[in-house]
Amino acid sequence: MFSGPLVIKEVGYELWEVVEPFRFTSETGIVVDVPVGFETDLASIPRILQSMLGKIGTYSQAGVVHDLLYYNHRHRLDTSVTRKQADQILREGCSLKAEEYDVTDQSDIIYNGCRIGALASWETPQERRERLDSGDDEFLDI
Repeated sequence: MFSGPLVIKEVGYELWEVVEPFRFTSETGIVVDVPVGFETDLASIPRILQSMLGKIGTYSQAGVVHDLLYYNHRHRLDTSVTRKQADQILREGCSLKAEEYDVTDQSDIIYNGCRIGALASWETPQERRERLDSGDDEFLDI
């Protein structure tokens, strides 16, 4: 559940800043507070899905929450949420917004796109080295 609307301002090419804070509480009880000043590119859509989905849509607010979770992990600010949980939160948020706006729910497409294409955004350089050193050159955890 979102505590309020997404209020952002454009601050650069495909870059927005959160103007009003909001909270997302997942069905599993994970709480994500998105602060004023957080910068986001909204939805990072893999090239293969760009003909079906744009950067901005009913899924934008869920995309901001997802960006924050990935940012916090990558910068070691909060590592309590796993990548799979972060992607599931994205799916849940997208689904809630689709229902709110009574539009086609594209949350499964967005979720699967993330599971396939977002590892590089999640992993820290050390995690990547450790994964590759262990012989795991692929990371598809759908």
